[in-house]
Amino acid sequence: MRGNNFLISQAATLLALAWAHPSLGQASDPGPSEEQQTVHLLNRATFGVRPADVERVRAMGVEAWLEEQLRPEQVDDPIEEDVLQRYASVGMELDELFATYPPPQQLQALRVRLQDSTSLDDEERRRLRRELAEKAPGRVLGEMTAAKLTRAAFSKRQLEQVMTDFWFDHFNVFWGKGADRWLVADYERSAIRPHVFGSFEDMLVATASHGGCSSSVSAARICEIWRGVSLSELEASG
Repeated sequence: MRGNNFLISQAATLLALAWAHPSLGQASDPGPSEEQQTVHLLNRATFGVRPADVERVRAMGVEAWLEEQLRPEQVDDPIEEDVLQRYASVGMELDELFATYPPPQQLQALRVRLQDSTSLDDEERRRLRRELAEKAPGRVLGEMTAAKLTRAAFSKRQLEQVMTDFWFDHFNVFWGKGADRWLVADYERSAIRPHVFGSFEDMLVATASHGGCSSSVSAARICEIWRGVSLSELEASG
């Protein structure tokens, strides 16, 4: 329960800051209009003000809109299915991910064959280059980045996207080192995203025990430090 309260308090603090307008409290200023307040809120609680969001806040009211955003599982969001179709690696389990995008050493045979220019015609050479490009582990990062941008731009679950980005940055691991090339997408999907409005303690356990945070000594040490800092924050929150 304390973990839940901590995460909800963090979200509430961000939203309170979002709702507070710089001009409030100035005696000579009548204060922001309803539209200005709405735009100010959306600038803080989303990845950018979209006309459809402004209309939805107006139609629902601020309280109802925030309540809806705090329960993303209840928000019908077609873009999520589109993301998983366009960027398949984002939704892959680890076994499938490793099989689809094998480590570079497993692709060495293809590279050697491609370099054998004497026995390859142009069509075969193009096929091998295409296969190497399709299996390159770098595609995992490319698709994860594209998925993040797509969700930020088009998702109806904007607060979930903002808070996922916030906590992913807080418990960040470096993509370019070791097995993290394959683990980082699952790290966000299974260790961060499910807990952004849930139990903070569960998030700490999930991030600290995930392979993305233990695949290298430096990453594990960073996670250990952050977990210690975050546990102190949790205890301080009561």
